[in-house]
Amino acid sequence: MDGKRDNQMFASSLATGLGVLLAFSADEPGLTNAALARRTGLSRATISRVTFTLCEMGLLYYDSTDRQYRIGPGAVSLGYPFMLHLRIQHVALPMMQAFADRHRTTVSLGMRSGLHMIYIDSCRSFEGSEFRADAGASLPMLRTAMGRVWLAAQAPAERRRVCDELRQSLPSDWRKYAPALRESITSISTRGYCVNTGDLHADLQAVAAPLAVSVAGRTVVLNTGLPTELVRAGVLDRLGKALAKLAQKVEAAWRDHE
Repeated sequence: MDGKRDNQMFASSLATGLGVLLAFSADEPGLTNAALARRTGLSRATISRVTFTLCEMGLLYYDSTDRQYRIGPGAVSLGYPFMLHLRIQHVALPMMQAFADRHRTTVSLGMRSGLHMIYIDSCRSFEGSEFRADAGASLPMLRTAMGRVWLAAQAPAERRRVCDELRQSLPSDWRKYAPALRESITSISTRGYCVNTGDLHADLQAVAAPLAVSVAGRTVVLNTGLPTELVRAGVLDRLGKALAKLAQKVEAAWRDHE
């Protein structure tokens, strides 16, 4: 067990239930008990009790058509108070929409949750499968510009702590993407943004920049991206410079708002 689970205050049964909820994703919205057991490492008997309980609470439901469990409507309400009182969207969204329209792209706000980045909100100038950066979507930290820029923006001690978690939990990803993370840390210090040339999806390239202000005690980052087929020489650097300027504008507006 890691240090958190060794703590006597850690509620293992609660963590088990939440771990089952976190096993669902946009790519796999429906999972059987067998699939959940493989994902979580829990026994089939434990999974059966947990899914039954979560269904009774409205956090899961059983789809009898494909015989899979899916996230229930009750789960949506869990994040609503957080989103309602976050307030950074009210400041940032008008400027984000102007950016998206000007550069014909999508721009998003994100925060860290565990070893993933969660989209808080997005503005887009057009629809497309590559740009479905909807609120609540979760992306891995190491493989994304958004995650790397979050790590780059942290104080050294916090960065080391999270990197240790990543190294222990995702050793193969760490070996593969740690060099790109080091490049991102350098890029943030020299240019104010970093790029990702297809590590998450080969057909999508992204740029991210951090906000130098704390929102609800957390670091918030901005990112934007383009289909690889539209990327030409210098495009990502121009987007990066523009995104860094957008971050500065949002920071100033947030300070005035506070």
